[in-house]
Amino acid sequence: MNKKGGLIIGGFVSLGALGAWIYFTHQSGGNDHDAAQFMDALGRKLNPSKGDLAKSDAFDMYYWKNVQKQLKKPLYMLTQNVAQFDAKQIHDAWGFFKNNTDQVYGVFRALKDQVAVSQVAYWYYIKFNVNLIDDLEKQMDVKKEVSQIIAIVDKLPPYRIP
Repeated sequence: MNKKGGLIIGGFVSLGALGAWIYFTHQSGGNDHDAAQFMDALGRKLNPSKGDLAKSDAFDMYYWKNVQKQLKKPLYMLTQNVAQFDAKQIHDAWGFFKNNTDQVYGVFRALKDQVAVSQVAYWYYIKFNVNLIDDLEKQMDVKKEVSQIIAIVDKLPPYRIP
């Protein structure tokens, strides 16, 4: 395939993805859940080598809701205020010249399970209109700092039952 053909195909794929995003956004009637899931899945398909955060259920902003539905039992969960506070702590750690990585690590170390991580990811998206995965990978060194966050989260249990 020549360079011109590759550019044409790439353009059609991009337009198709944009069209699908617009369709799902408008069909959801203001509910971004379907559009966010579609964009996450599309991003993983188009750029599969992008960090390991997307591979972890804990960073799925709807994991906590799915666990609740599957178990049909009460879970230990963060209150909305605590999850929002943790999301704000991460967001506030991004500096103009230097990020406060210790503050970010501290938030993840304080979380007790992967459901709590998912809740923080959910409120991060709601409050700042940015996927937590994208912001972590944009603001931090993927090989060193993001790997440390993954190591912290991987040690957490998936959920806790009272």
